[in-house]
Formats: sequence, structure tokens, C-alpha cells
Amino acid sequence: MGGKMSRSKGQRGEREIIDLLQPVVNEVYEAALLHAPKLKRNSLQSDGGGSDIAGLPWLALEVKYQEKNDTPGTLAVWWTQTLEQAEGCREPVLFYRRNGSKWRVQMYGMLCAGGHSFTVPVLVSPADFLRWFRARLTKELDQ
Repeated sequence: MGGKMSRSKGQRGEREIIDLLQPVVNEVYEAALLHAPKLKRNSLQSDGGGSDIAGLPWLALEVKYQEKNDTPGTLAVWWTQTLEQAEGCREPVLFYRRNGSKWRVQMYGMLCAGGHSFTVPVLVSPADFLRWFRARLTKELDQ
């Protein structure tokens, strides 16, 4: 029963993230006079791999919903899985949430110091992610 409940929570989480992102996709594509792709849950992810949400080929989006925060290192395991799904050529993004908490987003960010820049994993709010996501979608369509 635990596995079925876990899958159900995961599917609900994936739908929440699709509901958050799809309006941005629709708006950006509409502004470019293009037909917007439909984001969807990747129902084959457990068998054949792949990101949790499909629809944008440049994005490897993983969604994790955890009932409790009692397992040390869980975020690191999720981030490793996200990187594996990105396969080195897609943008890795991890949305995660624990019961009673708000969504958090881990992705790569750029830190600059002494004339050098470093790409590192960073935690951002969903609002900041959406600002980045809108800009990235626009850039993808301009290419």
C-alpha cells in the first residue's frame, strides 16, 4: 500500500508542477505566434527512464513529493537522479516538497568571484524559477 500511496502523491505533485508551468509555456508561445507544447507526466519514467515531466526537449524536470523529512541525504539522491535524467545535455531542474511545506526548486546557478564564474547547484523559490523559466523559454524560441 505504501508504494501505491507514494506513486499517487508523486503523480499529484507532477500535476501541480504542470499546472504551474503550462500557463507560462502557453503565454510565451502565444506571444511568439506559435502553438504551445503540452507538458505532460512521463508515465514511462519508472520503466524506461526519462524526466518526470515531458514536453520541452531542453528541460530535465524531476518532481519529488516526500511525506516526511526523516531520511538524511534525500535531496542529494534526488539531485543525482535529476542530473542523470538530464544526460548532460538538458537543463536539470528539481522541484521538491515535503508534507506541509511549499515547493522548492534546485537548479544550476552562476556564482561570480574574482573574474571567474562557477556553475553550482542553488535553491530558488518557485517565483524566481518562473522568472528564469519565462526568460529561458523566450530565448529558446528566439534561436
